[in-house]
Amino acid sequence: MNNSCNVWGAGLTCVILLLSLACGDDTPPPGPACSAANCVGCCVGGVCQPGTLDSACGAGGGACNSCGGNQSCQKGTCGPKTTPPKKCAFSSCGGCCQNDKCMAGSAQQACGMNGEVCKQCTGGTACHKGACKPCGLETCPNGCCQNMTCMNGNTEAACGANGNPCTSCGPDQECKGGACQTIAKKCSATNCQGCCQGDVCEKGEQDAACGSGGAMCQACTGKMKCSQVGATRLCKAAADASYSVIFQSAVVTKKNSKSQEWDTPKESGCITCLLGCCPPDVFARQKDTKYVGSLVAGMLVSNSVQANTATPKWSLSLGTASATKLTGGAISVMLMDDDAGILTDDQIGECKGTIQTSDLTAGQIVLSKTGGQCTGNVESLTILFKKL
Repeated sequence: MNNSCNVWGAGLTCVILLLSLACGDDTPPPGPACSAANCVGCCVGGVCQPGTLDSACGAGGGACNSCGGNQSCQKGTCGPKTTPPKKCAFSSCGGCCQNDKCMAGSAQQACGMNGEVCKQCTGGTACHKGACKPCGLETCPNGCCQNMTCMNGNTEAACGANGNPCTSCGPDQECKGGACQTIAKKCSATNCQGCCQGDVCEKGEQDAACGSGGAMCQACTGKMKCSQVGATRLCKAAADASYSVIFQSAVVTKKNSKSQEWDTPKESGCITCLLGCCPPDVFARQKDTKYVGSLVAGMLVSNSVQANTATPKWSLSLGTASATKLTGGAISVMLMDDDAGILTDDQIGECKGTIQTSDLTAGQIVLSKTGGQCTGNVESLTILFKKL
């Protein structure tokens, strides 16, 4: 009976085992509970934890602990929190430390040395060799001190050197080499009653340097002498020198201001008009009710028509005059195009100028449109001065 039960019990056990294998239940049997025998960390609910977290701290298979706010897990034990060692320190920084970073230690905002905490230099002090020091020779050797601040020292507003107080230069001074120096005034009409030889004011009474009113000095050559003429001094020929004045030549445009021929075949006897080329018949306008006449230093230019040419040449002698009369004499010449019969003469243009001593020396004066002395269709006008 008992044997039957054992056999029956054993068979039942086998049947159950076979059924569980057939159904796929491969769940392993539960392992042993967390203990010192199988856990180097700490145990929570029978499960082994590393034991290194502040929320689960422990060792040797004991129960895990939760460290407080001012504690941290240190080798399985809750203890006071420790500050990690600083990266910036005396051993690693020759400058100063700012927010655990090594700074050069030479800036106003971060001054220091040997790994100390950086300081900000204030109150007019400057960072020099890792220390905040007042502005002076040591901290500002190449500039000057203004309100305890080191300036470059090379401006008129703050001029100086060697750490001395900055100086403000005067209106006639400039800052050179850290010192205010008086500017040499340039020669001009504002500071020279004689004439200017470069930047030097000369009396203007010598033949080698003649002039007045701060104008450029002139060198009187040949028989020209430095002479007082009214309120000015200038080079002029000796009083006995006289010149023959010759109304010489001119250059005018080949066509008028409307880009048309000056004359038509009806207006001119020039055969070239039949070929489409009608240059002007040039003469100097004479005195009439509306014009005083063409004058050179008061001498009237006589009427002489140079026909059918854009380059008239008169070589008219206007008379003789002394150098004194000619110097400063006005020239006013209006050139016209002569038209035949009752036709109105065309105005070509006008030249105006003033005779200078240098013109007498050169023997001529040339007035030109490019020089601003001639207008209209006159390109140039030449007048000769022949010394007698």
